[in-house]
Amino acid sequence: MKVINNIFLIVLILTLTCFSTISTIKKSNLKTNDQQYNINLTNAINKFRANHGVAPLTLDTDLCNLAQSYAGSLAASSMMIRHSHNKWNGEFLFENLAYANVKIPAATLAEMWYNAIKNYNFNNPGELPSPDNYSFVQMIWKSAQKIGVGMAISPKGEYYVIAYFYPSGLVFGQLSNNVLPRLY
Repeated sequence: MKVINNIFLIVLILTLTCFSTISTIKKSNLKTNDQQYNINLTNAINKFRANHGVAPLTLDTDLCNLAQSYAGSLAASSMMIRHSHNKWNGEFLFENLAYANVKIPAATLAEMWYNAIKNYNFNNPGELPSPDNYSFVQMIWKSAQKIGVGMAISPKGEYYVIAYFYPSGLVFGQLSNNVLPRLY
């Protein structure tokens, strides 16, 4: 029983530690709060948004801190990625998620999320997006103005990337107004 209590205490300490705004989990001296990665991912997403005629997103420090905290909590426990159901400014946030055993370049990750466009029907968008196009819809959502990015590395070397968008997309009945076709 003492071993189980010690393991529980270690897990609890790891979990609490990950909720700081800058995660302390490192691999090969790589800080998990990678500002340049956050900027690069935001720029890559904004290039795709421009293709749809929507305004660029602004990288928001508070959203980055929230994304960093969630990425850190997943990494600390090597959990399967799942949506956080976090709120910000009283609204639920939806996020794009990534998990890999290597660091995915920001431009590649944005392209991977964007490629869900192939599962979106601009002629008949319906009332809600489907799970196979969430990442695309969230990236291109016209009403979104801010983005927060967080990345953390688990003790096993797994990379977790979270991107929060605000205001969130995936709003019932607003697809045709917020997910515009490509201009070119």
